[in-house]
Amino acid sequence: MVKDAIQPIKELYIILDHTRTVMMTITDGALPSNVGGGGNVRNILRRVLFILKKNGWWEKMGLEGFCEIFNAHKVDLEGIYGKFKDYKSFDEIIKVEYERWLHTDDVQALNLEKLLKKKGGKLTMDDWITCM
Repeated sequence: MVKDAIQPIKELYIILDHTRTVMMTITDGALPSNVGGGGNVRNILRRVLFILKKNGWWEKMGLEGFCEIFNAHKVDLEGIYGKFKDYKSFDEIIKVEYERWLHTDDVQALNLEKLLKKKGGKLTMDDWITCM
């Protein structure tokens, strides 16, 4: 089908758009977090990581190759914005977020188990919202 042929190209564009957004926001001073704009940065980055893993692209590029995408954006956008300042901890921020993303499911499962024990096995909708 045409949709199946287009999907990988669509996902490449999503990755490039999202990594450019993350690069711009982090170099502007935002940090991934669980609240506010930082939550948006984290969610955008996690969507990219999911797409890369789903397609088997992460295994081909790894963290070093992933960080190169951000550097390529800096070079590409230099004509519009001028040279970007050196951000020495940028790659480390990406690495930490990748590690956190890898362990998110484990943490959520542990939180759910604790809550189930506390509530005797029955959860309300508010419990689900709080837990997740």
